[in-house]
Order: sequence, then structure tokens, then C-alpha cells
Amino acid sequence: MKHPLALVAVLALAACASTPPKDHPAATPPTTANDCHCDDDASDELHGFAFMGRIVAVQADQGVVLIAFHEIPGALPAGTREFKAAPEALAAVQPGHDILGRIEQRNGEWWLFDVRLLVPLPAASNKQQVSGIK
Repeated sequence: MKHPLALVAVLALAACASTPPKDHPAATPPTTANDCHCDDDASDELHGFAFMGRIVAVQADQGVVLIAFHEIPGALPAGTREFKAAPEALAAVQPGHDILGRIEQRNGEWWLFDVRLLVPLPAASNKQQVSGIK
């Protein structure tokens, strides 16, 4: 071999790169944040059905909201129905709002949970998007 010293140097560098220095602990990978709570307890799993509908009426004194919706396969045919809801959900919606949420049947009554308001696009933006389609 023409350059044995070069070979020894390369081997020495490779050995140093594979072992951490003695005065520094081995590097540990950073912990990942649990932003999605994907690994939380299974007892908190969501049950029920994903839901989209339009608020027809809110009857806060009775704890119900009347919602028109399309068919929910495996759960409900299309129609308008009353759903029980928590006071916070009732306070957040008004007739005419489109919502996303989750419904679940408890003790023979349908309940609405995890309500999210759908915000319609402004009329000008909507017209531009529609007119741009060919």
C-alpha cells in the first residue's frame, strides 16, 4: 500500500466518529411533543359519528338544538332532529350556522359534542373562485 499513514488516519477518524467523547454523554434524540394527544388514554377515545349540519333553532332553556343534516350512514337518515348539547355549545351557535361536530347516542337520546362553526367564504371570493372554473 502506498499511503499506510493515510489509511491509519482514516481508520482513527472513523473510530472517533462512532464513539462519543468520554466527557460528553451520548446524545439522546429529542422528545416529540404530544400536540395531537394521539397517545392519551384509550378511555378518552371518541365515540359516535362525525356530523355536519345547519342549525335551525336553539332552545337553550330545554338544552337542545334543532339541526338539519344529511344522512349519517349507520346512524340516522337525513332530516331535522333535536340534539341535546352542553350549555357552552348552545351558547356558541345560532340559527343559520353550519357546523361540524360529533353525535353520540346516550340513554336513548342523541347528543351533540365537539361543535365547530363553519365560516362561509365571503361572497366576492366565492364568485371569483366559481368564475375561475372552466
